[in-house]
Amino acid sequence: MPSRLSLRWLASLWVVLAMAAGGGGVWLWMASQAAWKTHLDRAYIAGLALHDSLENGSALPEGVTLVQQGAAPTLPAGWHETLLTLTGGGRPDLSRGARLSIRVQSPDIQYPVAEVRSYGGGSQAAGLASVTRTLARFCSTPRLFVQSDTGPWLHIQGAAIWGCDAAPPDRRLLAGSVLGGALLLLLGWVAEVSGAFSSFAAALRDHRARNAALPVGGVEELRQTAEAVNAYVAQDRAALENRALVLSGVSHDLGTPATRLRLRSALIEDDALRSKLERDIDEMTTMIDGVLTYTRAEIGAEPPD
Repeated sequence: MPSRLSLRWLASLWVVLAMAAGGGGVWLWMASQAAWKTHLDRAYIAGLALHDSLENGSALPEGVTLVQQGAAPTLPAGWHETLLTLTGGGRPDLSRGARLSIRVQSPDIQYPVAEVRSYGGGSQAAGLASVTRTLARFCSTPRLFVQSDTGPWLHIQGAAIWGCDAAPPDRRLLAGSVLGGALLLLLGWVAEVSGAFSSFAAALRDHRARNAALPVGGVEELRQTAEAVNAYVAQDRAALENRALVLSGVSHDLGTPATRLRLRSALIEDDALRSKLERDIDEMTTMIDGVLTYTRAEIGAEPPD
C-alpha cells in the first residue's frame, strides 16, 4: 500500500476499488448466467426439433445427426446408464399413450431422472427437450439412444449441442474470486492503517517514548502527527537540557561556598552551633543535588536514584 497517501485519498481509493470489484464480479456472474441460459435454451429447442423430426420426419436440428442402431445398445464396461420412458405426458410413465424409450450412457455421470420434467404443457416433445437440456447441463461425453414404441433404436449424436465443447465457460467461480480477493485486499489495507495507528498510540503510552523519537510511518496524517510530536519532544528535551546545564552551573557555584562554610564551621568551638550550621549546609547541598537528579532523569541523562 502506498504509505504516503492521505486517509482521504486512501478512503477514495478503497471506495473506487470496492465499486469496481463489485461491478466486475456482478458483471462476470450475470454474463455467465446469461451464457448458460442461452446454452440450455438452445439444447431445449434442439430437443423439441429432434422430437418433431422423429415424429413427423422433418429436418434434424443443426448440430444433430441420427444413426440407426437396430439392436438395443450395449453398455460399455464401467459406464453409467440412465433409462426412462416418455409417454404423451412427457414423464417417466409406462401406462399412457405412445412410448418413447430413452437410454443415456455416460462414462462418468448417472443423470438425474428428476431433471426430466415437462416444460410448457407436459408433452412428450417437452420431455425429450428436458433430456437434451439435462445433457447440456453436465460436462461429459454421453451417448443418447431413443426408440419409438417397437421401432429400431436410434443413436442421436449431438455433441455440438450438449457436449463439453459446446458449453460456455463458467465464470461464476472467477466472479467469486474477484469479489473475495478485493475484500481480502481491502481488509488488509484497513488492518495495516489501523495497526499503524495502534502502534503509534502504544508508543505514546510508553513512558520512554517521551525521550525517544516516535516511529514515522503509515498514512500522511499519521506521519505529520508523529513528526509534530517528535518536534515537540525535541524542543522539550532541549529546554530540560538547558535547565540542567544552568542548575549544574549553580550547583558548582554553590559548591565552593558550601565547602568553605563547612571548613569554617569546623572552627566554631560551640558544638551545638557547629552542628546546626553543618545540618543547614547538608540540607542545602541535598536540595541542590535532588533538583539536578530530577532534571537529569527527566531528560534521560541518567536514571533517578
